[in-house]
Amino acid sequence: MTRTILIVIGILAALLTAAGIMWYHSPTNTLRRQLHDKNPEVRASAIWEIAYNLHDKTCIPAIRKMINDANENVRMRSMSALAGFNDTESIPLIRQRLNDSSLCIRMLAAGILRDKFADTGFIPAVRNLLNDPNASVRKEAIKLLIEVHNEESVPEIRKLLEDENVDVSNAAVSAVIEFNDKEAIPLLKKRLHSKDERIRLSTEYVLNKLGVPAEEIEDAKKGE
Repeated sequence: MTRTILIVIGILAALLTAAGIMWYHSPTNTLRRQLHDKNPEVRASAIWEIAYNLHDKTCIPAIRKMINDANENVRMRSMSALAGFNDTESIPLIRQRLNDSSLCIRMLAAGILRDKFADTGFIPAVRNLLNDPNASVRKEAIKLLIEVHNEESVPEIRKLLEDENVDVSNAAVSAVIEFNDKEAIPLLKKRLHSKDERIRLSTEYVLNKLGVPAEEIEDAKKGE
């Protein structure tokens, strides 16, 4: 009897050991460990595998912590993964990334908040980007505010009609059309004196769209 019990115990121990080894080396647990790997490429890859191949929601808490990772790609992957999981608890964390040092991260955060979570909390942060020293950031901020039709930002966007960067000022012109901003007419008239013929022609088109009489436009061209 004792020998039989010992044999059974031995078999159970072997089974438990095997189960433990299988658990340790299971795909999910291997990837969980990789989330803490020193190599950012490994961390980023683990997030992708967990979210899009395994669809393992038990890893969400660990991925949330990676939104603040030092590596830009890891931060991007973590936000995308949480959006894919539709993890509403991560919204405050994603909002924080609206002030990220990376333009890509800031715009991704705004896009996720808008498209995935229908969250308007990103708007104040995007409006702040209208004053960003990077022209590409200013342009993208205008486009995003147009897309969400944020009329409160119109006065700030209007000022960018005089932006020294052509792409930014053209984006502001698009906003004028979108919001039918007739208060922008005086600034638009100044663009009729641009050295760039394309700017002059596009401005004349916008003024027509805003209902400015042709005679008034011609007078503006002459500087009257």
